[in-house]
Amino acid sequence: MHSVRIQGARRVKEGDVKKHLVTTENSWVPFSRRQYFDEDAWNTDLRRIEKFYRAQGFYQARVTGAGVKPHGKGEVDAVATVQEGEPTHITSVAIEGVDDLPEEDRNRLLSEVNLEVGQVFIVERWNGLKEKLLRTLLEEGYAAATVQGEVKVGLDTRSADVAVSIDHGPRYRFGALSVKPYTPSRVPAWRITEQAAAEAKPGDWYSLKAQREAEARVFKMDVFGAVKVKPGEPDPAELTVPLQVDAQESRFHTLATGGGISVDQTRQEVGATAGYIDRDFRGGLRKLTLDARAGYAWIPTFYASSASGAKSGVVGSLSAQLEQPRFFFRDLKLDTRLAIERGIEPAYSYYGSRAKLGVVYTPTNHLSITPSYNLEWYHLESGTAQLGGTAPTLLFGCPTNCVLSYAEEVVEWDQRDDRQEPRRGYYLALSLQEGGGILGGSFGYFRIIPEVRAYVSFLEEDTLTFAARLKMGTLIPFDGIDTSSPIVARLYSGGNDMRGFNTRRLAPQVVQPVSGSTTEGYTVPVGGNGLFESSFEVRYNVTGNFVLAAFVDTGFVTAERIGRTPFLDDMLVAVGAGARYRTPIGPIRVDFGYRLDVGPPLQVFQQPGTSLSYPTRSSCFGLGSGGPTAGAPEGPCVLHISIGEAF
Repeated sequence: MHSVRIQGARRVKEGDVKKHLVTTENSWVPFSRRQYFDEDAWNTDLRRIEKFYRAQGFYQARVTGAGVKPHGKGEVDAVATVQEGEPTHITSVAIEGVDDLPEEDRNRLLSEVNLEVGQVFIVERWNGLKEKLLRTLLEEGYAAATVQGEVKVGLDTRSADVAVSIDHGPRYRFGALSVKPYTPSRVPAWRITEQAAAEAKPGDWYSLKAQREAEARVFKMDVFGAVKVKPGEPDPAELTVPLQVDAQESRFHTLATGGGISVDQTRQEVGATAGYIDRDFRGGLRKLTLDARAGYAWIPTFYASSASGAKSGVVGSLSAQLEQPRFFFRDLKLDTRLAIERGIEPAYSYYGSRAKLGVVYTPTNHLSITPSYNLEWYHLESGTAQLGGTAPTLLFGCPTNCVLSYAEEVVEWDQRDDRQEPRRGYYLALSLQEGGGILGGSFGYFRIIPEVRAYVSFLEEDTLTFAARLKMGTLIPFDGIDTSSPIVARLYSGGNDMRGFNTRRLAPQVVQPVSGSTTEGYTVPVGGNGLFESSFEVRYNVTGNFVLAAFVDTGFVTAERIGRTPFLDDMLVAVGAGARYRTPIGPIRVDFGYRLDVGPPLQVFQQPGTSLSYPTRSSCFGLGSGGPTAGAPEGPCVLHISIGEAF
């Protein structure tokens, strides 16, 4: 099939008609499935065209001609000619049975009526109206409500009279919670009903939303493979609706192994992972998670072992996490973690260990509050360095053995429809850290990072999605001097956070001497105390699982905390485009970012007593004579490949 054409389609879009046909033309997307002409299917499609027009209010529409013409070698064009006629308009809309509802409930119900006098009568809107009205009544607790209606269509007069009759009945409350018996059953029934009652408490007003939230709450116990919360028969005497939880336990022991590669223009890594989960460790539904990761990393690339600042070595980590649900009461969970790590960064290599003791408070599915105490130890193999020059002095901050002892509070409010690939909703987060002081450690500091994300979608099946993100951060040493912040706690950007830079490359940098030279140097990022990031992205689902995207990212990281320098003077801007292919584990994402010549170069410091020359600009992937001044010495072109959305 080379093409399918609907001639005469004016008031109804040709593309909308073609979406409802079996006969489809070949896609322009490479490697997509070839489409072939089937005469029987095409003849049936001609009847589908008339049926679709009637559903759009054009009851006189007729297919007046059809043909199939050769197009080159082995291809054909299918053409159907349509005479649309005049549409049928709505002449009256009557909604009965709502006058005695409370004003708030009545207004919400009537807001769902999307049929108005003068509109073209579209069958789909009518068919969905009764369902929407009934769903709204159930949301408000009218569990025994019924909705009936009819439409009288005058074919000769091209008019439609709409009448809806509503019997809302009394408002109901949630009744008793029960669990459908199942075997084997390691989870006590009271633990299940306790979680469901957090969202659908007996005695509260009945609603479908609360019922769905109860279902999600039980599933988040992470011991069930499937959960369904079903309403029972409403009790007209007690005005209650009982709920029954139907759950199927998943495996309590999971062993997973895997491997992968991480490719960046300034870092490459290969590795293997292994993990073990016991979801009922020593009883009580305690969750024990053990993870191991081992690999080898190259900076900047595996083939540039002689480049300035090149380093490579083994990287990896071992970690254990123990979670105790129902810590004293239902909504509190104990979270403890231990980890040891070997890492390589451009500015330093290290051995590290981390310990965390915290609690997670989740009063609802969408809100979590996590206070914790954290102890981290790093052994920096590259020692310490002091950075000076015309800018304020900046230190690596960490001695050879660097200890961070801090309290952290994280608050998250998550209303996204899908954490893996959100299309609607929003996400708010606030992270606070207080290090040193009475907690000890090598440093005293305060760090705050707020973040907000929002998503909205349009068109049929949410084909077009707008996504936006805003994040800020500042790190304030207790002594008030920006030079004393620890490098392991500083702020970095780049990668998914600001796609005009490689991972962690958007940051103040220090000039290091090239091996064997006293005059030439290269730059490495050492992080900063002030951060700003924003992103705006448009995603369009072209066909099937294939999505195109365009984005604008802005941001900066400065040695000084936020507010110490004029805000807009440091701003850098990148634009780009990308493609995604949706998979069960998340979209495979390829983004190309280009940094515009807007804003200043990065802050670059010389070590005291040195004055090394270094490249002040970098070209696009090494091509050309040099890139823009903004963001220099980092290159302006960046390619990102990953699984999952950038945000």
